[in-house]
Amino acid sequence: MGHELKNEGETYNITGPGAGGTVKRSPESWQFFAFMYAAWVTLAFGVIDEFEGAGLRLVLKILSFFALAYIIFVNRRFINWQVRLLGRWKEEHYS
Repeated sequence: MGHELKNEGETYNITGPGAGGTVKRSPESWQFFAFMYAAWVTLAFGVIDEFEGAGLRLVLKILSFFALAYIIFVNRRFINWQVRLLGRWKEEHYS
């Protein structure tokens, strides 16, 4: 996969593999993800329970269960946001 940089009529091509890496999350992070998942699913199910129609509620609960699982455990942007949030909550500032 190549990248291209253009500068006033000149074109520079850069080819080669992109930057890659892996991140190993701590057990504390995964525990926080599970807490966030449980909190969001509980909130979603509470809201869905207010809807009329048992079939609609069942479909919405199944969709929200899997959608929230994807967002919280798979989506990298949201995972990184959660880790930043956890870091802020763990800091204590004294004057």
